[in-house]
Amino acid sequence: MKRSMNDGLVAGFDLSVRESMVALVSPTCGVCERFSFRMDEDGYSLLASRIPKDAKIAFEASGMAYPFHRALRRSGYGDVTVAAGGVATCMKNQVFRRYGSIVADAY
Repeated sequence: MKRSMNDGLVAGFDLSVRESMVALVSPTCGVCERFSFRMDEDGYSLLASRIPKDAKIAFEASGMAYPFHRALRRSGYGDVTVAAGGVATCMKNQVFRRYGSIVADAY
């Protein structure tokens, strides 16, 4: 099986009603990038242009989680984790367990 060049890349989101934040983290470079985006079609287009479709996606369970999850699925993202307890907990417990301390530096 051919592995992706982005294997291991995780996008951790802090969702809000109008504008949200994302941190891209990988096992090779730690926090690679952080940026904000609007919670509308233009913002989702920005995500699609900057985050590879095979990245793992993690975000907290909040009021914006379900609309955001639907938008991600429409955009072609498949590996999505939603967890209670905030994005840091979500990233630590659900996605980043094997990457160690780089999670703490993401936010």
